[in-house]
Amino acid sequence: MAAYHAGAIPKPKSVAERPRRKIGDWGIEMYEIGTWAAHFKYPIAPFVDDAGQYKVRFIPHGKQRTKLVIDDAWVEIGGVRMPGFVQPSDEEYVYDVYMGGTGQDIVFHATSQLGPHPGLRGEATIERVT
Repeated sequence: MAAYHAGAIPKPKSVAERPRRKIGDWGIEMYEIGTWAAHFKYPIAPFVDDAGQYKVRFIPHGKQRTKLVIDDAWVEIGGVRMPGFVQPSDEEYVYDVYMGGTGQDIVFHATSQLGPHPGLRGEATIERVT
């Protein structure tokens, strides 16, 4: 093991310097006709730059005739489902994601099941909280 002095110690970014970033879209086209089940899958490794708490938000576009219902949400790291890393937030359509570190293969998953509701759509975002 070796250590080197490389000049100034970098300052950690504040939460304000870590804006909410879009990780993907969701909408009626993702639901299977007949079962009206959907599986949302968003790679989030590029947005997880350090261990900490993140929030994933499902933001509806415009006025929706129905509410988005998420049945389950989880994170996989390297293809392995990590229980306890994702919890529903007190906010509607928001999930708290607790990451113990970074990696190249981190994917946020969520499942939803509805009846046919044309026009249901929005975007999914991630932001660093702590």
